[in-house]
Amino acid sequence: MGAEQAVTLEEALRAHTIDAAHAVRMEDRIGSLAPGKPADVVVLDADVHSLAPDALSGVDAWLTMLNGRIAYRTS
Repeated sequence: MGAEQAVTLEEALRAHTIDAAHAVRMEDRIGSLAPGKPADVVVLDADVHSLAPDALSGVDAWLTMLNGRIAYRTS
């Protein structure tokens, strides 16, 4: 893949959240954090906006919530 085909971090995050929800016509129910929507959240151990692209693969999840319930948490 050449640099001309790369996406920005913001484009990648959006593609996996609200744009994916829009693709299945569910943006009113999923794809963003808002009152009444299920809280599907991942808390990472680093600020991905401050990392170089090649460092993103080293980021770990501290917590994962699905439908507002903790599904995974580091000890």
